[in-house]
Amino acid sequence: MDRSSPSSQSASLLVLILRFDFVLSLTLTAAAVVLDLRLRCEMVEDVLKTLEKYRETKFKENSQVACLIVEPLDIPIQAPRTVKRSTHRSNIESPDVKEYYRLNVFLPFIDFVLGQLRSHFSKNDHSLIVDLFTLIPSSIVNTTNFRAVVAAARVYSCDLPHRFSLSGEITLWKELWSGREHLPQTAAEAHQEANEFFLNVKIL
Repeated sequence: MDRSSPSSQSASLLVLILRFDFVLSLTLTAAAVVLDLRLRCEMVEDVLKTLEKYRETKFKENSQVACLIVEPLDIPIQAPRTVKRSTHRSNIESPDVKEYYRLNVFLPFIDFVLGQLRSHFSKNDHSLIVDLFTLIPSSIVNTTNFRAVVAAARVYSCDLPHRFSLSGEITLWKELWSGREHLPQTAAEAHQEANEFFLNVKIL
């Protein structure tokens, strides 16, 4: 395909708008069969920080690239007609065309992605889930302090059959797997291995 053709340049513009390489790595990590939750939490925070930085610094660069793409196509860069009331999209008036697109397209899009990430990966949920995932045998054999996981388990104390023996049960659960070569790597595998002596662990 001729890269100077209008269709090729239009395709390049579409890729520029839709491409988020740093989000892709997060998606692949979150979809992994064996999931390192601590790594996922760190990646979420990194993506949020990157997007926040993009929000403040990347518009000028992106607008310049977009202008270079549409210039050979003789497409005028202009803002659409604005109306007094708009219920389906942002409609902030601005005397400057580039500022119009920054306020009505660029910022709302970045804010939407940030909002979605924050709503799905809140810090409080992260902390609780990461602590509970300590119960997975591949993780618990390297854990020496159970205070965090016991505190996280108390959130679900009403669901536990023997909540007063939780701390001792966790200690025995670790001993069960210490020294073993093959350890369950996921919550599903750990659930299958938890027998009637580890009912609290099985519930969690």
